[in-house]
Amino acid sequence: MTFKNFMYKGVLMITVLALIGWLGKYLYLVDGEIDWFRLMLVYGVPVGSHICFLSFLQGGIYLER
Repeated sequence: MTFKNFMYKGVLMITVLALIGWLGKYLYLVDGEIDWFRLMLVYGVPVGSHICFLSFLQGGIYLER
């Protein structure tokens, strides 16, 4: 693994997830407590949306062979 690859896939991804968590705390904290549904939305949309998009481009997730 090269240094550039390590920085891009390791350090940058952890930094982006930490930034999303730090900025997203204004969305998922309700009355000082964590609203778990909103927390899943804050992390789930940026992390999982590209996976869903790519699965639909390849013919859907329920592809019969």
